[in-house]
Amino acid sequence: MLSHFRANRTDAGVVLEWATQSELDNAGFNILRGQTKEGAFVKVNPTLIPGGGTTAERNTYTWTDVTAKPQGVYYYQIEDVSFAGDRQQLSTVRTRGHVSASGKLITTWGGLKALK
Repeated sequence: MLSHFRANRTDAGVVLEWATQSELDNAGFNILRGQTKEGAFVKVNPTLIPGGGTTAERNTYTWTDVTAKPQGVYYYQIEDVSFAGDRQQLSTVRTRGHVSASGKLITTWGGLKALK
């Protein structure tokens, strides 16, 4: 059972964090990324992120999407994959790009003072 799924933008990429309260026959997870909430979603992790199998223990997971562009708006889905190969989308989160001053006109106090 998924208890949370978060996406946080960092300098290294988009860090996805999630936790499960329990797992049943869980081989692992896939991370899918899209540009709209409705999809199309594409798997971005190259290999299955190992799951906890069958457990009543809480597990936490982290995976970083290093291919995300800094200014992009992305939607991420987490997909549970069972040992039998069954797949189930568990949750969707949204992340936004960095707001940066790069390439923007910035006015400084010294620049305003010099205009007098």
